[in-house]
Amino acid sequence: MSRRLPVYFLLDCSESMAGQPLLAVQEGVAKTLASLRKDPYALDTVYVSVIAFAAKAVVLTPLKELVAVSPPTLSLRPLDFFRGGLGFIAGVHPKRGEKKL
Repeated sequence: MSRRLPVYFLLDCSESMAGQPLLAVQEGVAKTLASLRKDPYALDTVYVSVIAFAAKAVVLTPLKELVAVSPPTLSLRPLDFFRGGLGFIAGVHPKRGEKKL
């Protein structure tokens, strides 16, 4: 029976990561995957999932064997400003719909 080591990449793709920061994250994930592929033990045990988040999380790559994972192409994900910041300005809690006191 082989061991299974899950590795999750949780990547910030919010607008605050525009430009070079997002490119650096994408490059870092690609380099990490390339490095893991050079390790025979990792090839036998590592399973990878890629999850991007901004206002909410989205699974870009479900958990699968290391050899089956390609480096993701990341893009910015807009925040939901109305439900977030603008909702608070209007005096409504975005999750509960409650008025602030």
